[in-house]
Amino acid sequence: MPKHSFHLPLFLAIVSLATLAACSDDTTDEHPRKPQHKDAAGDDELDGGTADAASTGSTRDAARSDAPSVQRWVGSVDNTDVRLGAVIESKSRARLFFCGGPTSYQSATRWIILDVAAAGGFEFDDSGWIVRGKLDGDQLSGTIDQGGENHAFSATPVAEQTIAGLYEGSAECGRVGLIVTQRDSKATPSGQGACLGGDQPPEQVNPILPIALKDGSIRVKVGNVESSVHEAAPAPR
Repeated sequence: MPKHSFHLPLFLAIVSLATLAACSDDTTDEHPRKPQHKDAAGDDELDGGTADAASTGSTRDAARSDAPSVQRWVGSVDNTDVRLGAVIESKSRARLFFCGGPTSYQSATRWIILDVAAAGGFEFDDSGWIVRGKLDGDQLSGTIDQGGENHAFSATPVAEQTIAGLYEGSAECGRVGLIVTQRDSKATPSGQGACLGGDQPPEQVNPILPIALKDGSIRVKVGNVESSVHEAAPAPR
């Protein structure tokens, strides 16, 4: 934001700027550093993320030139019904949400935090989940190995003027995650989500149709209870 000075006859006014500061699929239509950041059910580092997003709002439209750059991605896992949502800050810190579909939500749903090396590579290995990949320009790709089953995944940045991206919230079941895909502003958005918490199995999350972003949130249903999700925050440091 440009600075403006006002010269008055008797005094100089100084203007200070304060820094602002299932999953169910609706059919309508990080040479890698060692990233030992566990999050089997959204119960450790990620707890700081939800509060940050709720208090600061969307980071996609941040205008400050000194603010960290945040990119949002959506994609899928080949030959599965698993979708992928990602929030990557300054191309060095990533938060991923793998969300299983109708046939896999109980076994293939997980939040992951990892570091991305300067060359773009990343790796995560914990409790039977091995994720390896690379961030290269507008392409996020890699493989996920679960119990010996290896599948490739890929994701691309969300399109401008759409509501596509990774969203999160909280409910009695734990952390609610929703991945919204939308090819362009004229396409109908679709959503796939799940809720993870403690030792209980994942629960399906259904976006309330039509999927719409209103006042910074999207309405969803967890079981018979309505809730809301907001744009997912970058990974806490």
